[in-house]
Amino acid sequence: MIEEQFHRDDEDRPLREGRTPAEYLRPTDLEYKPCPYAGSRSQHALPMNVSALRQMSAHWDDILGAMVMLRDAYRTIRGVTDLDVMDVWRISQLGSALPWWFILGKSETSPAYAASLAKAMQGVGLWAQQDFVRMLTETWQPPPLTAAAILALTEANGTLIAETEVCAGPEKMLLRFFEAMVGTTPADAAASPRLATLLAERDAMLGFAAHYLGFKFALWIHYLARRFVHADIAAALGPRVDERAAQQAIARSHGGEAQLARDASLTEIVAGIRALLDGPCEPPDFFVIGPTDLAGTSPAARHAWLRSLAAHIVPCSPDLHDVDVRATANDIASALESPATESAAVSLDDLAVEVDRVTGCGASAAGSVANALATSARLDALLGELVARVEAGFRRASGAGPAGPIDAASRDRVLASPPRALLTRLAPRGFAALCKP
Repeated sequence: MIEEQFHRDDEDRPLREGRTPAEYLRPTDLEYKPCPYAGSRSQHALPMNVSALRQMSAHWDDILGAMVMLRDAYRTIRGVTDLDVMDVWRISQLGSALPWWFILGKSETSPAYAASLAKAMQGVGLWAQQDFVRMLTETWQPPPLTAAAILALTEANGTLIAETEVCAGPEKMLLRFFEAMVGTTPADAAASPRLATLLAERDAMLGFAAHYLGFKFALWIHYLARRFVHADIAAALGPRVDERAAQQAIARSHGGEAQLARDASLTEIVAGIRALLDGPCEPPDFFVIGPTDLAGTSPAARHAWLRSLAAHIVPCSPDLHDVDVRATANDIASALESPATESAAVSLDDLAVEVDRVTGCGASAAGSVANALATSARLDALLGELVARVEAGFRRASGAGPAGPIDAASRDRVLASPPRALLTRLAPRGFAALCKP
């Protein structure tokens, strides 16, 4: 699901539209034109995808019917009437999962209405995530979420303008779409046979989709937790790299080639760690947030903050089986609550000795790095637990058999920038011993 970017719907349109890698696109797939709408998109330099709009218009009734089903089911499962920003984000993710329900849950090609709904829901998810982050980082609260309010908010935070194109939906269509998401109006038409099939398997589909949305939010928390670990390593080793850069000329004049080689390796590692900190957010439709001084944030504060984010993972499956995704997110937060504990595989003292031997950073810095490596190994194990729980949820919803073990290679494939190879260079034997195969 994370890696596959080549899928097409039953009308042979690419599921990812303009985000599809060039090698999977055909010359006639995408048709772009200047945007004629008022507001932030008016005559924008970026075009709009009229081919995607044409498909959405052709399947409008089924799109709204599926939207109303998701909205009403969510309200019933959560026991809510008025929807807030996170409610809307969750509904958007239920819709974004719909093509994958057909592809992975049923081994079918996604119908066009499901693909079109998911594309629109991805835009809604970006808006909701951005305003959710704004609520966390500023003293700001959104107005009551009506269709008109959502349209105004998407205009205000720039969601209607993406990196390569602008939203192709006219205002009237957007307002009806948002009304179907947060209002109480029924669908505009009776369900087609394809939509009727989805309505009949609603609970199974929702079980699949609930694990999809929980996974994405928990993966975000895991990413934010990794940033603390990487900041600790950069804080411990960065000053030494900078100091030694000034001493290299002296080392060369005294024939210190071995030390120079070790310093060069350490410089590469620290540069890689800093690149991880500066890299894009995971998942890519989320945003990087956190304390300004990551390394200076106490373990207790790290735990409390991540735990507060995990509280937003709530059961959305009719059988509530997705509650265990939140349990894993809480465990991720707890992994940062206190210094790493001793492992049967390798002691922290032995790990620190290896770090010092590899990097020459000194006992104090090596101890900090060893603690960070042990925490990273714990986060790696928790990523495996998260993937296993979500995979079990997917398979339970689709009636498939149990999955195999989630090995290290599988865990790394979940991440856009897996740090394993880089961290292993700091303590090749000890870090490998700490991590599960």
